[in-house]
Amino acid sequence: MAVDAVVNKKRAARKAFSSGPDINAGAEVYERKQREEIIQALTACKGRVGGTDGAAIRLGISRTTLIYRMEDLESTRSCIPETVSALLPGIL
Repeated sequence: MAVDAVVNKKRAARKAFSSGPDINAGAEVYERKQREEIIQALTACKGRVGGTDGAAIRLGISRTTLIYRMEDLESTRSCIPETVSALLPGIL
């Protein structure tokens, strides 16, 4: 009986450890927030990426960095509103 109790304690401890918080949850929240900020900036700038009145300046990043991040968003295009996609047909 004592061996069964030890085995059960070990299983319970292992299960409690493995069901901890998802370590990728923070990354998903960050990525979603970044996507929303880019979309808001592009919408406010009417799709203009560079220049003095472009989205890159509004976000405080370089034009090439914004383009790179937009290309990363291409795989998640379904999350981008159609109004923004229509403004940027070649990029998104």
